[in-house]
Amino acid sequence: MNLKTLSLAVIVLALLAGAAAFFNRPTPPPDADPRVDQALLDASTANGTTELSLTQNSNTVTLRHDASTDTWRVSSYHDLPANVTKLRTFVQSLTDAKIQRVVTRNPERAARLELDTASIELTTTDGSTWSVDLGKNAERGGRYLRFDDAPDAPAYLADFSGYLDTTAKNWADTKLTSLDRDDIATMTITFADEAPITLTRESATADWTAADLPGDQQVKVGAISSLLSAATNLRFTAVTAPDVPDAIEAGANSRTLTFTTFDGETLTLNLGRRPEKTVVKAPEPTNPADLVTEATTATAPESADEVLENLTETLPAGPTYATVTGPATLAPLASYQSTLAFQIGDYTYTSLPATHEALLESNPE
Repeated sequence: MNLKTLSLAVIVLALLAGAAAFFNRPTPPPDADPRVDQALLDASTANGTTELSLTQNSNTVTLRHDASTDTWRVSSYHDLPANVTKLRTFVQSLTDAKIQRVVTRNPERAARLELDTASIELTTTDGSTWSVDLGKNAERGGRYLRFDDAPDAPAYLADFSGYLDTTAKNWADTKLTSLDRDDIATMTITFADEAPITLTRESATADWTAADLPGDQQVKVGAISSLLSAATNLRFTAVTAPDVPDAIEAGANSRTLTFTTFDGETLTLNLGRRPEKTVVKAPEPTNPADLVTEATTATAPESADEVLENLTETLPAGPTYATVTGPATLAPLASYQSTLAFQIGDYTYTSLPATHEALLESNPE
């Protein structure tokens, strides 16, 4: 074989080897995806968020940022201020989570991951949106998710464990008062059957005292401490319209607590509830056949107490409502009280001192 033939054979073999290498090159691993090992939500998108919507099982809650006041509000719950701590924690769970791997690009397999049960959507300052569909939790931890609704869009596994709370009320900041007990200089308490009593102190560490206090009496420290704890940590449990009967009757059967700070600001609380009452029962429908039976059956006459018991019923006391008046620094939800009535825990009302005596005790010997 001459040199020319040998060179040609080498060239042909090289071309064949190159073609074989090209067609037999290894397939890229399924995780060769730009999202893998990246944050579920990048920090720049999170910092520019102006609206957040969470959806799960057809329930949706929406929170929006109010640029005029630099506050977040729960749009789907009376536009009340949002619990910023809860919001910050949830967004942090998105930015801390990492995309671990591509699970599948097969639509049939992706359908088994239940990727249509929950979703998160963010709107940013430039009007763009970021959204993700969440599926079920993986057996070994993490959660399946997808960024695109296209049938062949990849499904991922991320180490995301955040809880999607789609109950709008749970996102509201329920704080009715923002008052530090050490700032209170004076408080006045009203009673049902006694005159109001006013307690004062000269500093945050001084003892409380009252005008015209008997010489052998002093203010009970424990009672005042409980009262201040209730007033400075007052939160609502539910909201209703202010014209519902329970709210109206609560206002008519309320007690008032007034607090004045060392800076001269005043916060007023009205706490009340509809009292327990006895009412006449509504007449029950009468069956003519029953009248015949009663007429032919001899029974002993009822006593007066039995007659009264059969004709009346006792309605339990209604829920407790609170009305808070004062500057926004002390009463953050005062401006909402024209459209909302705030329910609070019954214990806050029932634990109020009933008499002057409950606030006083004998001086130690």
